[in-house]
Amino acid sequence: MKKWTRIFLIMILTVMAIGCIKGGTAQTESIDTNSVQTPAEIISDENEEDSKEETLTDAPKDVEEPANTADENTDNGEVETSEGSDDIDVDLTAISGILVYSEVYNMMSTPENYMGKKIKMEGIYTIYFNDSYSVRYDACIVQDATACCATGIEFELSDELKFPDDYPEEGDIITVEGIFDTYEEGSYTYCTLRNASLLNVKK
Repeated sequence: MKKWTRIFLIMILTVMAIGCIKGGTAQTESIDTNSVQTPAEIISDENEEDSKEETLTDAPKDVEEPANTADENTDNGEVETSEGSDDIDVDLTAISGILVYSEVYNMMSTPENYMGKKIKMEGIYTIYFNDSYSVRYDACIVQDATACCATGIEFELSDELKFPDDYPEEGDIITVEGIFDTYEEGSYTYCTLRNASLLNVKK
């Protein structure tokens, strides 16, 4: 009995050994020896990858073109009549509505502080006829922020313009500049912009 048991164990071990040999042989045959890299080839491949990364890193970046800062002309429906001068003493077109009204009020109440100064302002064109003196008065009217109060300054255009053909229509928004002055009529003193120029008209 022991003899047969020993023979049986030897046969099992022999079969297992043959199976391991075949498995090892199959595994060895499945390996492509051409695909096995030596340490030198691995180092060479790593150097190639580093070279590619450096090439990508050192590649020049796209240079952004400077933005075009040139002013673009737009058609906003305004009628340009003439260019304003640069030597403005009081530019009312550069401040907000409530400050414009306050500044014009100061001109009316303390005209001596503005005598001879060049004033630039924007407002509503209005006309007043004085039948007693047979005179037409042209004025630029400004309103306060709530549009409940209004005040203005007369102006006398220096250009030889024919009224009413060459003048704005009443109610147009105008920009005008001229030299601040006063005159007396009857028992009252009035403010005006002499030698004035009509710079802009908005319908």
